[in-house]
Amino acid sequence: MAEIVVTCEFCGRPGGMIGGGIDARARCPVHLDVVDAEEWLRSRAAMSAMFESEQEALAHFWADYGAGLDLVRELQRESVSDTDCGDVPVTRH
Repeated sequence: MAEIVVTCEFCGRPGGMIGGGIDARARCPVHLDVVDAEEWLRSRAAMSAMFESEQEALAHFWADYGAGLDLVRELQRESVSDTDCGDVPVTRH
């Protein structure tokens, strides 16, 4: 009985079928994770955005990380004047 050899659609090396039905693709182990750019763009366009505007995204960022950033700024302001490396201030953190 004859064996059917599936070859990669990119390089022609022996491989296997990925997916099923109409979306089945022949890929070798090297090209297993290659993504079709047009398909990716279509799926990306169908995705909804997490935030409606840049202002909403920035407000979310400040709500999550604002306190930490304020703490870092405060630690930088409270630097110690005596140093071991010339005139570079040492921070306490």
